[in-house]
Amino acid sequence: MPFGYIGGFLNFDYLTLHDVEILNDISQAGSIRKIALRRNIAQPALSRKVHTLEACLGAPLFIRNRRGVETTTFGKQCLKLLAEWRSEGLSTSRKIAESIGDQTTIRLGTYDSVAVYFYHRLLKMVHAENLNCQVEIHLDRSREIIREVSEGRYDVGLVVCGGLRPLNLSVTKVAMDEYGFYESVSSRSGHNIITMENSEDDDGNSIMHYLQKFKLQHNRLIQCPSFEVAAALTVAGLGIGILPTRVAGEHIKQKKLRSMEVAGVRTFGRHSLSVIRMLNNKDQMLQKIVKLISAGFEAL
Repeated sequence: MPFGYIGGFLNFDYLTLHDVEILNDISQAGSIRKIALRRNIAQPALSRKVHTLEACLGAPLFIRNRRGVETTTFGKQCLKLLAEWRSEGLSTSRKIAESIGDQTTIRLGTYDSVAVYFYHRLLKMVHAENLNCQVEIHLDRSREIIREVSEGRYDVGLVVCGGLRPLNLSVTKVAMDEYGFYESVSSRSGHNIITMENSEDDDGNSIMHYLQKFKLQHNRLIQCPSFEVAAALTVAGLGIGILPTRVAGEHIKQKKLRSMEVAGVRTFGRHSLSVIRMLNNKDQMLQKIVKLISAGFEAL
């Protein structure tokens, strides 16, 4: 495996646009000392930084000689691709991996409840299509995933956007959902309400907004880190669960939960599950994954 790969792909986690500019300057000047003077950086500190970046990239970018430094073949390739990354927002690690025939990694950000009922279906579709890629899943809140995608750390997100509409992202709706009231089949629900904290619908309204709107009476509000946790507590009979219909549906099939009506209301707060990606990312493999995600939800 060439160039000291780390875990099968090059590590670009610590590379910033400022680092790219410094590496370009050194390559053009052919000297670390000159760039250290120009940028008012101590030469030993700049040399250590270059050494650290080379370790991240997996191979030497420069060969030291008496006159200064000379850019290696690998270094020239990296700097060319880094320039594309800086100007177009492309995934540099993927571009280099593809240029030497390695497998593409798609970084998918989503949250627990979506991962539980959809991730395994997506993997089967990727396998069935014989795509030369692996889908790496990252779990977090929708707001955090949207930020990570907009900053290029994740390639694609499968989230509820709520009232958020990031300008640099393409947003494709793949499924509609809504909240509902559910109780355990095996035990009485009591007067507690269980749900996920800080979840929003398409209009940006939180579940707390609807609790106040419907004037629901409850002894205690149990706010959970994810809808999957809220569903598990509801199945255990600790209260009435406010859950998305897709999350509750898996438990209804297993005859663990049933839908119920509270204060004359059964479902409310429609919201869209959407695929998000950067507008300027034209990566063909990513576009194929987005199509598979959309097709997968249409088939559900």
